[in-house]
Parts: sequence; C-alpha cells; structure tokens
Amino acid sequence: MARASSWWDAIWRRHPTIGGLLHLAKLSFGDSGGRGSIFISVFSAGIIWFCAWYMASEDASRTEAAAYRDTANLARGFEENIIRLIQAYDQILLFARSSYIKHPEGFDLIQWARDQNFAVDAAFQIVIINKDGFLAGSTLGVPDVPMDLSDREHFRTHVLSNRDELFISKPVLGRVSGKWSIQLSRRIFAADASFAGVILVSIDPDYLATFYDSIELNNMAMILLAGLDGIVRVRVSGYDRSIGQSIASGALFQHLAQDNTGSFVTDGKLEGIPRLSSYRRVKGYPLVVAVGLARSEVFESVKYHRILYYGASAFVSVLILIFTTMILKRQIGLRRARDKSWQ
Repeated sequence: MARASSWWDAIWRRHPTIGGLLHLAKLSFGDSGGRGSIFISVFSAGIIWFCAWYMASEDASRTEAAAYRDTANLARGFEENIIRLIQAYDQILLFARSSYIKHPEGFDLIQWARDQNFAVDAAFQIVIINKDGFLAGSTLGVPDVPMDLSDREHFRTHVLSNRDELFISKPVLGRVSGKWSIQLSRRIFAADASFAGVILVSIDPDYLATFYDSIELNNMAMILLAGLDGIVRVRVSGYDRSIGQSIASGALFQHLAQDNTGSFVTDGKLEGIPRLSSYRRVKGYPLVVAVGLARSEVFESVKYHRILYYGASAFVSVLILIFTTMILKRQIGLRRARDKSWQ
C-alpha cells in the first residue's frame, strides 16, 4: 500500500492534470456512469486521431499520385520535344547529303548553308568527313592542317555498317568548335553504294535541354536525356548541367529493363536529393528521357497539412479531456450527495 501511495503521489506531483484525472477515474470507476463517460471520451479521442492519421495518409497518397502524373506528362512532353528536334536535324542531314552527293568535288558546305538560310553557329554545325576519315567540310570552316577524325565513334560506326541509319553519339569534345557536342550522323553512299564518308550535325547538349527552361519546375527538379548505352547526353537540375556520366547501373535502367515507361523514387545518390521520377524510352531512337521532382518539395504541403491535422486532433483531445473531467467531477458530486441523503 505504501508503494502504491508513493507512486500515486509521484504522478500527482509531476502531472497534476493526469493525476487528477486518474483520481477522478478511480473514484468514478465503480459507477457505471463514470465508466461510460471514460469509455466514450477515449473512444472519441481515438476516432479523432484515427481520422487525422487517415486524412494525412490520404493527403500524402494524393500528392504522390499527382506528382507522378505531372512527371509522366512532362516526360511525354520531353520525349515529343526530343523527337521533333532529332527529326528536324535528320531532315537537314538528308538534304545536305543529297546536295553533296550530286557534286561532291565542288561542294561548298558554308555557301550551301547560307543559301538554305540555316543559322549555324557553335551550337549547331554541319560537318562532312571523307571516306578516309579526314575533315572535308564544316560550316565553321576547315582548318589549314588536315584533321583526322577516323577515330571518332560516329565515323567508325558508319564504316562498319552499310545501313542508312541515323547515329546519335555520346557527348564528344569537338575538334573544330572546341566545345562539347552530340553528333547526329549518317553514312554517305557513293554511286556504287560503297562508303564515301560521313555527314553529321553537331549539336550543343544544352540546346537539347531547352525544354527545362520552357516549363515551370521547382528548383530541385531534374530532366535527363540518356542513351540506351547508359551514357548521359544531358542532365539538368536547377542551375547544374552535366553530360557524359554513366548511369547504366542505376535504378532508371533497372526499371527500363522491365518496361519502356514507368515511375519510381530515385535514391538521390548523385546529389542527395530523392526524387519522384517518370521515364520514357524515346520512340524510334536509342534514347530515354526522365523527369523528376524533389520529394522534399513535393511533400512540403503534406507536412504542413499533417501539422494542422494532428494539431487540431490534439486541441480537440484536450477539450475532451477537460469536458470528461467536468463530467466525472459532477458525477462524483452527485454520488456523494446521493450517499449523504441516504445516510
């Protein structure tokens, strides 16, 4: 009894409200009305907290689903943007190749580009490589010293294949422009269908990422264009732009091996920013696009709403506690008055 009394006194001293409520509950528990009041109060508080948890969970689920819809739509738009750009550049390649084949010896690529009103600069140039691998023409001009490009992947690919296919290179450092670029190239055929060289369009990777600037995204959002070889053509995240990394072992390609489109949460290894991302394999080309929204930014409103839900639940629970205390006091007073009247 002494131990129980000291335990009760300790609670009473440290937590007067809880101790007082327990004391009232102890006095009223022998009464069916007191037990009912406590049960209703606990049950009501439980329902309120369950509703708060349910609303917070539903809010998080809706927000996540909306983010995935947004990233999926953006990935589709990015894919369509890339397809249009590549098709436009490919048409230029085919047109330039057709003009070159007609007069290969006296073909002036710079004058031809002027006649066609092509706005060529360091971000966009046309290059012709002869069958021996040397630079034969460029809209940026040809250096006095012969330039050997036979070691380039976009040249060797067309030497080894007689197919008339568009090749999209990894990011390479241009020997004429001195800048990083992506090469879209096609094989040049001689009159007898033998190999006669390569014609290519050299594009600044940043130009492929102009889609990022054309839409409104959060500061930590990300867009990605990569080849099926796992090499990044361009990746933009906020003010950071990067090219050339290998992500073949990353989560994107693990999901891509299962389906050509999908959504997932990135682990954030590159920047420490987990993202809700959607990806699409680019139709007709060996490329994949992805768009991601930072998880912290997506769920910022969810955290705010959760505080509101739980705060309201705590406030109502305190009101229930006060109201229950008042009821118990009244019940105890009525019981004492009844007992006194019987006496």
